[in-house]
Amino acid sequence: MCVEKNPHYVAVGQRLLPEATWICGDVFDVLSMGLGRFDTALANPPFILAPHSTAAPAPATEAP
Repeated sequence: MCVEKNPHYVAVGQRLLPEATWICGDVFDVLSMGLGRFDTALANPPFILAPHSTAAPAPATEAP
């Protein structure tokens, strides 16, 4: 799953990686998109001053 705010980058991404699910939206809104939980998330840090939150969900723990 790929989340990108810029619609032009989404279009390029869809051409380069068509097998991925592309969402044009803000990564800060992912938790409210109803996409479920993820085991891993990768992000390219913004190169501008961006808002951040200290209210991130706790990491999942593995069952023993």
